[in-house]
Amino acid sequence: MERPVPDFVRCVHCGAVSRLRRHFRALPIGWRVRGPVCAGCRANAEPGVDLLRKMLPWVLAAIVAAAFLAYGFGVALRYVVGFTLLPAGLIVLHELAHAAAGHAAGAHIFEVRVGWGRVYRQWRVRGLRLTLARRPLRGGYCVAAFLHPPVRRWKYAVLYGTPMVLHLLAIVIAAPRLTLPWPGSAIGLLHFFVFWNLLMLLASARPFDYVAGAHAIPNDGRALILLRSRKYAEEWFRRGLILPALYALAEGRVQEARAQVWRVETQFPDDPAVGPALFTAYWALGSHVHALRFAEQFVRACPVPEGDPADLLALGILAEERYERWLRATVCLHGGAYDAALTEVAGALEVEEYDEGRALLLALRGYVRLLAGDSEAALADAGEAFEDLPWIAFVCDTYAAALIETGQPERGLLLLDEADDRDRAERGRPVRNCWRALAEARRGRVRIAERYLRRAQSRGLEVGPPPALVERAERVTAEARSATESQ
Repeated sequence: MERPVPDFVRCVHCGAVSRLRRHFRALPIGWRVRGPVCAGCRANAEPGVDLLRKMLPWVLAAIVAAAFLAYGFGVALRYVVGFTLLPAGLIVLHELAHAAAGHAAGAHIFEVRVGWGRVYRQWRVRGLRLTLARRPLRGGYCVAAFLHPPVRRWKYAVLYGTPMVLHLLAIVIAAPRLTLPWPGSAIGLLHFFVFWNLLMLLASARPFDYVAGAHAIPNDGRALILLRSRKYAEEWFRRGLILPALYALAEGRVQEARAQVWRVETQFPDDPAVGPALFTAYWALGSHVHALRFAEQFVRACPVPEGDPADLLALGILAEERYERWLRATVCLHGGAYDAALTEVAGALEVEEYDEGRALLLALRGYVRLLAGDSEAALADAGEAFEDLPWIAFVCDTYAAALIETGQPERGLLLLDEADDRDRAERGRPVRNCWRALAEARRGRVRIAERYLRRAQSRGLEVGPPPALVERAERVTAEARSATESQ
């Protein structure tokens, strides 16, 4: 008896069409409840986030316009500075305070970054990276590590706690000078200064973990709480020894990176705190044979998600055995061992009982086949996965790449743009930029292709695209450049 083909359903928010009706629900969008909404939009609260993102600039513009009409240009300009330049400046000072305090305590400072997402500009000052990224008002971070023992807990406390102390001092000094904030013309930059310092102090002191890929990274307040145990300071010290290798690799100094990774592995053999970092470093180096030795430790170090397995898989979230199998296949793929990657995927498909999990594995198999040169088979796998999970960025990226490789670059580029819209946290990922470079080069738009290729190559600390994909994009772009010059 043949299985009945399920009806397709469309998300009213992002337009994703899927066969998996059970993952669609009604959700408040705007001022009323509408449905069906796909799992991706529900999990990311996209409708509410979109509404806030669209309304907030208009609300701030209305406040500035009202100040201009009521009190004139000077007050309106004060409001503009108070809403934009002042918080941005305080964020810069916050991250620089981390860097200065860490340097004074003996830490090596690798990078000071303001903003999240795609990098706009980057400067290097005596080995220090100063990075400006999209959305500078969202915050930033400082990458630092103590590379020489002994490391005391007070040094980490200085590194993490100094900005909070400075925010508190700024509030204590400025607050007595405040005047009553009414009428609106009396609201000056000092009011904004106290407000933003208070907000940043509360945001830094409230303990929580950032989710960065598979890891939970503590914020300033959470880090200070963890430092009550000496164990965490010792583990942070050992993991931080991998950072010189990752930054050397990001700057193209591969031999130096390999030497540092080997030095750390021989210094701390079988260390559960160092194993996940070694896995990341070997993966970034493309040494899949070495990386696989630490895959199990990496999985154990990752937070275990809670929830129904089908719902988690519908969001592209894997845990435990599934995650380890996925990692092993991905590491083999990144290292160019396509046969080993296909074997890992085939073994996972044999034991996968959920349609959502099978769709994710089909997309991964399609990606492997795509890099191995079997574009038609890759398109079949990616297309089948896309029919089930079109809201997952990886599935959408793989299907778009398969379309590009089979002579449909326009449609592939459109899907990549849709993936950027759904995946705002990682908009402009290096992998997507590689495929965009390929598509634009094959369309004869060489300058655009070269721009995307430069973005894909400046990945920073990310693992980045597989080397074979970068080489293919470089080759196709060079061929397109030669063809254009010969004409």
